[in-house]
Amino acid sequence: MPIDQSNENNSTSEPVTGKDDSADSGEPADKDHASGPSPATGTEHEIEIGNPPNDIVISTDDVALGSLDFEPLTPTDFEEFCFDLMSAVGFINVDWRKGTPLPSSPSDSGRDIVGLREHYDVDGHKYTETWFVDCKHYKRGVPPDALQGTLAWAQAERPAVVLFIASGYLTNGAKDWLATYMRENRPAFRIRVWEKPQLRSMVEQHLDVAFKHDVATATLRRISEILAAEAALVDQLWYGRKPLDENMSLQGWSQETISAVLRSKRQMEEQYGREVLDENVEDDWHWGYLSGRVAALRWVLGWDWGMLDS
Repeated sequence: MPIDQSNENNSTSEPVTGKDDSADSGEPADKDHASGPSPATGTEHEIEIGNPPNDIVISTDDVALGSLDFEPLTPTDFEEFCFDLMSAVGFINVDWRKGTPLPSSPSDSGRDIVGLREHYDVDGHKYTETWFVDCKHYKRGVPPDALQGTLAWAQAERPAVVLFIASGYLTNGAKDWLATYMRENRPAFRIRVWEKPQLRSMVEQHLDVAFKHDVATATLRRISEILAAEAALVDQLWYGRKPLDENMSLQGWSQETISAVLRSKRQMEEQYGREVLDENVEDDWHWGYLSGRVAALRWVLGWDWGMLDS
């Protein structure tokens, strides 16, 4: 659910455009620990901030994203992005508990997504862990009171892990509060936090998820920008292939078809300008340049090389 739109806290649910600009801004941290013997595993309690699970592969190729921008996404859009990202990185039976076709999802009972992760012991025995996931899409850093509802539900339901996914950062106050919570309550579950740096590392391996949800990066253009550019160039390709107005009657077209083509040509002249449209057909070089740009963008969008239908 988009908790940031409920009365759970007073933080705005406006999209994040960068780090928290408040005085209590959450800075990216490697790890904040709160130790104590775990009743579930006998190991230390740990709030892990700054590292995805060990079995999630981090990019080692040449794609290195400078930043992620979730500004176009609503809180519900961000939940859907998190759902697809979790599926992409290996969670199974991922359940987005939206529970309603409405833009908001108020009835998720303290968690937005539930997913399972499979693990294997050294003897080959397979077991699964249940993760409760709470998605936080805030303009400013996520405050402590935005975390309490999910942890209260987890105390009752006992998942293996509670994961907070923030489109930006948790405030330092929220991280301190989580450490105190772990120390004083010794819950039977682990707490994980994915902030923007961890999301960037995962998106580097799963760029299709970013493209699907129109998440902007500093390295790659949004898919919406690529689609808009391709559409504009195809319009110009179509225009360049049409005969001059005075030669329309020589095509053997019906008067209805000629009128429709003329209307479309006038619309494109108004949209792109005669100077641009005429330059595309000025000579073979300009026509080849236009065709090459269309072919390149279409290849990026999944078409076969050289597809120039208009």
